[in-house]
Order: sequence, then C-alpha cells, then structure tokens
Amino acid sequence: MGADKKRSPLRTVLRILLAVLGLGMAIWILVDLDRRAGEMAHSTLHLSSGFAPPPVRVPSGIAVPGGFTDAYPSPSRSFTAVVSTTENVVSPEVRVFRDRMVCGDSIYPYTSGGGMSGLPDTLVWLEGVSAGMAGYPTAVSLSNGGCSLWPHVSIAGIGTTLTIENYLYTPEVLRVTLLDQGQQTVLDHVSLDEMSTVTYMATTHTLTLDQPGLVRIQSMLRPWEIAFVLVCEHGYCGTTDWEGKYYFSGVPDGSYTLHAWHHLVGETTTPMTVHLGVEAQDFPVEFP
Repeated sequence: MGADKKRSPLRTVLRILLAVLGLGMAIWILVDLDRRAGEMAHSTLHLSSGFAPPPVRVPSGIAVPGGFTDAYPSPSRSFTAVVSTTENVVSPEVRVFRDRMVCGDSIYPYTSGGGMSGLPDTLVWLEGVSAGMAGYPTAVSLSNGGCSLWPHVSIAGIGTTLTIENYLYTPEVLRVTLLDQGQQTVLDHVSLDEMSTVTYMATTHTLTLDQPGLVRIQSMLRPWEIAFVLVCEHGYCGTTDWEGKYYFSGVPDGSYTLHAWHHLVGETTTPMTVHLGVEAQDFPVEFP
C-alpha cells in the first residue's frame, strides 16, 4: 500500500510529461503543415497569376564578342537615351506567405514608372562597338533590406566583384544564373545565415562575374527578391534614372543598335548613327 502511494506521484509526473510531449508534437505538426500549405500556396500563386514577374527575355548583343579595343576614340560623341512607354508600368503586389513577420502581408518589389515620366530601371547598351571605354564599374553590391533585392538592375564590367548582403533576421538562399542567348548557366548557389542580432552586421557572399551577359540573382525562399546585373565588355551600358534617361559619353562615330531591356516590359532595339549632329542630344527609345 505504501509502495503504491510512493509510485503515484511518479506516475502523475510521467503522465504530465507525456501530455506536454504530445501537445508539443501536435503543435509542431500543425506549424509544419501550415508552413507547407503556405509554401504550396506561394508556389501556386507565383506559377498561375500575375503576381510573379514574367519570364525573362534574354537580351541579344549584350557585349562585343572579342576584338574589343580599350582605347578612348577620337572623334567621339555624347547623347542621352530617353526610354519611355505609352502605358504606366506598375509593380505587381506580391502576397507574402513566408516570413510575414519580417516582410509584412504583401510587398511591391519593383519600381513603377512609364507613361509621361519615362521608364526607370531599364538596362540600355550599344551593340556593335569595337573600340572605346572598357566596362566599368568593377564592384557591385546587392542587399535584401526591406525584403526586396536592391538595386534591381546594375551594370558591371568583366571581372567585377559581386557582393550579396543579407540584412534579414532569417536565412537567405539565392541562385545566380547567367542568361546568355537562350541558355541559362547556374554560376553559384548562395546560402547566407541570418543577420547578426548582436553586431547587426549583414552576412555576405562574394563572387566574380567574368563572363559577359545578363546575370539574374533570385531568392529561392522569397521568389520576388530578384535582381539583374548586365556584365558588359565595353563601357557603353547603363541603367536609366527615374526619368527614364541615361547619358552616353565618348561614343565613337559609327552605326549601332541601341538596346533597351526592362524586367517587366521586355526588350526593344533601335538603330542609330552617332555623328556630329547628335552631340549632347536626346535620343528617344519607346517600347511598343
């Protein structure tokens, strides 16, 4: 009788521990199911609706293939490319299913513009240049503060060091892909730990961009986090400002094709001739 009384508290404690363990397992299963359901909904949304960016059209003629001479030409001209579109380009609203506590319920990840004010964040470059300025800059940084990868578009020269920074208190996984004439080559898979809660320093990863072409950097956890770096062999490449303008300087006299590419709109090309008459003039480029 006394032994049963001694064992009774032990049984009670064991029952409590088993109940707590069972409750913990049930909560873990529910959280995991909710996470999986959220990820499935997120994938379905991005595959079936307009919340995802459209398929990337691979630009042509990004760099002069070989034979480029790094020598400042004379004579040379300057002009401003002014990129516009007849309709406003509005960033799609992306509903957030993952990391809502960090990113909020929804996000507008891309720059809007167009209409009467020009089209910002457009990559522009000249095709057919065989001599002139080499490609610059030689260092580009991307960061995901605010749950968007910024800057959205950048220019780099061959051999540029690309630094990717994670400013979120959650891990980040990104894929770096070279888009070259219809081919997609994975250059790197980047895994970044969460930002330090002690030093408030971002975690970083660096790689060298040693091939010309359009490089896409996209998060595997938050697909709307996407950025593009145009790696040029020459220096006649740029990104338009908030008015849709980019100033080309020191362009050798000759006939070229001016390319304009926007993530949400696509690509357009315009033939042009650089000569004395276009000195410091605006050259209009309009998307259909």
